[in-house]
Amino acid sequence: MLSFKQALAAFLVVSCYATGALAYTPEFNDDGTPKRPVAGYVPKVWPCVVAIVLWGFTAVVAWTHWFRMGRQRYLLTLTISLLTMVLGYALRIGVANSPYSVGMYAFDTLLILLSPCAFLAVNYMLLTRLAQSLGEEVTKKCLFLPHRVVVKLFVWVDVICFLLQGSGGGMTAMEGNIANIGHDVSLAGLIIQVISYGFFSLLLLTFIFRVRKNYPSSYYASNSEGWSALSLLKKTPVTDWRILAHAMVLSSVGVMVRCIFRIAEYSGGYDSYLATKEGYFYLLDSLPLWLAFTLYLFLWPARFIGANEIAPNFIAHHNNLEMGTARPIVLDNSYEAKQ
Repeated sequence: MLSFKQALAAFLVVSCYATGALAYTPEFNDDGTPKRPVAGYVPKVWPCVVAIVLWGFTAVVAWTHWFRMGRQRYLLTLTISLLTMVLGYALRIGVANSPYSVGMYAFDTLLILLSPCAFLAVNYMLLTRLAQSLGEEVTKKCLFLPHRVVVKLFVWVDVICFLLQGSGGGMTAMEGNIANIGHDVSLAGLIIQVISYGFFSLLLLTFIFRVRKNYPSSYYASNSEGWSALSLLKKTPVTDWRILAHAMVLSSVGVMVRCIFRIAEYSGGYDSYLATKEGYFYLLDSLPLWLAFTLYLFLWPARFIGANEIAPNFIAHHNNLEMGTARPIVLDNSYEAKQ
């Protein structure tokens, strides 16, 4: 029997496909050929190839980090969604070759729309785990929402936003006032998503400032590794949690740029300038997201979450190496160092 999560995922897939099929009503010339492609333009192949290379690089390195640094289950959300993003751009080449195929366009849109939702969930989970790594007292007093509520609240808001966009898109295929209502419903879903993530960004910033104000010993306790923490190869833990927190802030900027672009694009309608110019999609949607989450390759979250407990073991191990009495350190699946 399907679990609730599996049923929900299946429902989202079906609804997205149905929306893609319903939202487009093709118009034909006198000779029976379609007047315009499903996407409003024929996608160019070379930008798709560039996107596949860039997102593919990020996916390969992310999976390498995941296997090398503890295989944390919560980071599977990031690694899997990176793969679906690569697949989405691969299907975009299919859309370029079959620009009038509603099915191809629908599945391509499914992957490129849903993958960023998973990216947002990564930041939700990172904030709660980062807060908990500083202790229960800091978590309770510096997060103005209970940490157990954060992920569930924002993920469900994202699900509702997606359903609003999907149902609204289907209504726009109808005639009269229903089409206008559908446009407003879809736009409302996009606006709610921006407000929701803006609220999360406020939660993140407030947490950082509250720790700095109320728990300076926790804020300044660690010796900052600074730019030396940036690395595609290092596995050693980083005790300065502020570096990851600031990376999350930068990541959130990229997410907000993408969300605001989507609102501007949809507000203009199906035939708007932004909706029919492919360059804006790559410049204001794909590129900000790629930069936002490629940043985590250099600051892999597993190096920061719980680093205050891990680091002393590495330090002791290093000292023992100098004395010639070291025993091997074993990293288990929860990325805890044991000596």
